[in-house]
Amino acid sequence: MNTIFSTAGRLALLCGVAGLLLAVTYIGLSPAIAASSDAVLNSAVKTVSGGASVGAAVNVTGRSHIVLYYPLAAGSTSASGYVLLLRGEGYAGEINLVARYAPSGEVVQARFFDRHSGPPAAPRNPARGLLRAFEGKNGAAAGPTQAVSGATVSFIAARQMLAAGSDFVRSLGAKE
Repeated sequence: MNTIFSTAGRLALLCGVAGLLLAVTYIGLSPAIAASSDAVLNSAVKTVSGGASVGAAVNVTGRSHIVLYYPLAAGSTSASGYVLLLRGEGYAGEINLVARYAPSGEVVQARFFDRHSGPPAAPRNPARGLLRAFEGKNGAAAGPTQAVSGATVSFIAARQMLAAGSDFVRSLGAKE
């Protein structure tokens, strides 16, 4: 019986030390993780901005799927518009999209990306064809979905996110 308590005590001590080391490591690395996350987001925004001048980020609260947006200034080859960071739930969990919208709410370009994957993998775009169905539309893809699968669930989530973004951009245009 003493052997069981002795072993349990050692394991508890080992778990406590491991937890403490993990906490110290996280605290030490959190500034680097945040900087990496910001670099990933900036890279994704630059990718979809179409060469337009990107304004300062504006946080959005109280709107489903919309985390923040960047106003775009008119450039020599790009019309003004907005880049939105959109977040929703797909089949495998959280989906992050960065999308550029025309002032009319039309989706100009959209990309999947992962804020937490680190700069080498971002902006990720594993399903570029999926998002092409939305370009040139106001967040509604052409054609119904035919089967239910993980891709269908993610497609529906992307459609809802991009439609919410289109509505939001149109509401921004109404304020100006």
